[in-house]
Amino acid sequence: MKRIIAAALVLVSSWVHADEPSRFYRGVRATAMGGAFVAIADDEQALYLNPAGLAGINNFSFHYAPADFDLSTDMVKLGLTGTSAFSNLGVSSLNNFMGQSNTARGALTPTLLMANFGFGIFSEQLIQISEANQANPQLKLGYRTTNGFQVGFAFAPLKKKKRGFKGDLRIGAAAKMVWRRGGVRTLSFLDVMNLAGQGAQFVSALAGSFGNSIGYDLGAQYLHPLTKRVTLSTGLVMTDIGNTSFPDSTADPVKADLTWGVGAKIALPVGKLTFAYDLKSLNETMDLRKRSHLGAELAVPLLSIQAGFYQGYFTYGVGSDIWLAKLQLTSYSEEQGTYGGQKGERRYALRASLKFGF
Repeated sequence: MKRIIAAALVLVSSWVHADEPSRFYRGVRATAMGGAFVAIADDEQALYLNPAGLAGINNFSFHYAPADFDLSTDMVKLGLTGTSAFSNLGVSSLNNFMGQSNTARGALTPTLLMANFGFGIFSEQLIQISEANQANPQLKLGYRTTNGFQVGFAFAPLKKKKRGFKGDLRIGAAAKMVWRRGGVRTLSFLDVMNLAGQGAQFVSALAGSFGNSIGYDLGAQYLHPLTKRVTLSTGLVMTDIGNTSFPDSTADPVKADLTWGVGAKIALPVGKLTFAYDLKSLNETMDLRKRSHLGAELAVPLLSIQAGFYQGYFTYGVGSDIWLAKLQLTSYSEEQGTYGGQKGERRYALRASLKFGF
């Protein structure tokens, strides 16, 4: 048994880290808007997506018992739960995954917000299994656990209308303590043959041990009132500065990501209309379509509707905010190829939470 696990660990250390998923936090509402959120970050997601948005928080609120779930279309069809996809891995069973992309993610992210400040605890579990190229099979396996907490602070050095300055400049920073194990790996046909029949032993080797690290985010927002009803905004954020890596573990690192965004909010007689565009991963070489995120939201009392384009794929969602409960349903596609429009994986996400505030 120990020899099997040791051999699997050698294989794991030699496998190439996959691109999925590269970002530390994926807000369900932001994803419904095509993933464009940096310039307009205005709710509890600001703590993770652009801490400068915390400077726009004026009230106290506690979002407790929040649960996020992500499922790919193939995973929904397969009806898998937990780690059952890995329980009896073998050549014959792996054939059942040919051409599929099965992904499941669950997270708990309670968040405390008050003026200029945010604190969040997160716990995430990711499972993924997919196989492609029947002539020369390549298997992508993922089993990852991430736990930790994040704290953020923001301030507005130039207050609105102060000294003739009409805009609102916000600066924010956040720090996170992360414990992580496991990750997403791509296996060759030889690797697939070697793991056949190992099942739970292989999963244990894939997950490895927990490593811990500290990560840092830095962001800025600028809001400019164009008219009484229209406000333009722009934002810039660098998350996980210098990469949040785990040197004492085989866990996937969280790559640094530089994102620039623009947005606009239009006050309606009843409700608000929001537009946003983000250009992500400016610090990396990447296809423009994979960088581009475009979205819009129509919010009226108790209800909001979102739509957008995420890496060139259509996204949509609907949310409700009724007294103590918030609910968000989202559908989007994640690019699995090297360029936008190559191979999108349709996914469905749900976020449900309870909250109170004053």
